[in-house]
Amino acid sequence: TRGKYGDDELKYELFPGSKIPIFTALTIREGGDDYANARLTDPIFDEIAKGRMQVETNKLRAATVFINGEYWGHYNIRDRWDDNWFFQHYGVNSGEYDHVRFEGTSRGTPPRIENGSNQEWNELFAFIRGNDLDDPAVWAFVKSRIDLESFMDFVIAESWGNNSSWTGNREAWKAHAPGSKWRWFIPDMDRTFRNANSNTLGGMLDSDQILRYLKDNSEFRGMLAQRFAAHVTSTLAPDRVNGIIDQLGAAAAPEIQRTSERWEGAPSLETYEEELQVMRDYVDDRADNMLDQVEDELNLDNRVLLTLATTGEGSFLIQGVEITSGIVSIFPNITTPIVALPAPGHRFDGWVGIDGGDSSSFNLTADDSITANFVPSDSPALTGQLTQDTTLSSLTPYAIGEDLIIPSGITLTINPGVTLEMAPGRDIRVLGTLLINGTETEKVTIRSRHG
Repeated sequence: TRGKYGDDELKYELFPGSKIPIFTALTIREGGDDYANARLTDPIFDEIAKGRMQVETNKLRAATVFINGEYWGHYNIRDRWDDNWFFQHYGVNSGEYDHVRFEGTSRGTPPRIENGSNQEWNELFAFIRGNDLDDPAVWAFVKSRIDLESFMDFVIAESWGNNSSWTGNREAWKAHAPGSKWRWFIPDMDRTFRNANSNTLGGMLDSDQILRYLKDNSEFRGMLAQRFAAHVTSTLAPDRVNGIIDQLGAAAAPEIQRTSERWEGAPSLETYEEELQVMRDYVDDRADNMLDQVEDELNLDNRVLLTLATTGEGSFLIQGVEITSGIVSIFPNITTPIVALPAPGHRFDGWVGIDGGDSSSFNLTADDSITANFVPSDSPALTGQLTQDTTLSSLTPYAIGEDLIIPSGITLTINPGVTLEMAPGRDIRVLGTLLINGTETEKVTIRSRHG
């Protein structure tokens, strides 16, 4: 936006469900390197990653553009990683974070500065390069500085999609606040969904500035392998990703033919639909070979099958990735964390096949099964829009499975010692009054049901 045309801020929830009401910069893209095809290979990763991968993405909304009343055609509206984005998503202001880009940098070249400084990154990289990552103290320091789930998901997204331009499209950021860690973006994914037999993972293991060192740590290799396996089973499952292709493809389809008549090189509707099928075929083929590449590149034992089952309602976290009941192709001889996730209104009541509490681990040597038992709980459910003033006093955790809305004129009071357990991606939206009365000795806790 430009101040000379009015307000610098666009005050509108442009991306439905994002809960981001203010924008100071947007990008209108025609599809980039995918312009003449499905125009979807980059923006689809926002939907693929949403709620499942710990990477930063640009949001998407398909649009029909007119300029001064003249038809301009189909474009994709994307948000931008500017100061407002960091504040809206993480509550940090300009000057309170570092944002670096590795575009055009070689293995040891300092990254380009997008915001802040690259000093902390350079110091971390020098530490990683100069120390033995199998030393427990060294590895503990690295884990305290890098959000490993975010980094692994960056590697997984780039290699699953076989992004041929990954070397020039790497970005990370870190807040200055104590305890903050480096997190990764996945920018410019246009050159994905092309050749399912390509092996981007091998190139990343050899050439990425950080991965080429982290891969030598045995714990990290196990984490990366099992997170790959979990994402391939759930996040990247063909039914899920092809469903997203269908949904997003249908949203743009009404404007494709008219756009092709407006602009030379834009796809006809027939070509567009053919290219959407190319993407679907890629997804199916990638499901067959992605874990083979992981197995070969990380020198792992042949995969085994883990059958996950539940009694009652709930799901699992495998290496931090949510998975429902079913069969997982997973790597043996690796100690792997597993968490039982009861659905709202249920509680965990023990395992069959392993020991421990709701957070446990397993290490398979052959095909096996694990069952999580869930039973109805006394946790009061709290969801939807409040219709009257409400006070929460129960010391049994309240389960919030959907957004909780406090409308204008309504007050929600939370007394000392109360715990709210939020389902992933859910919010408390305050239009009225929220009173949280925690004390030093009886705190009010608001936490994810993931723990």
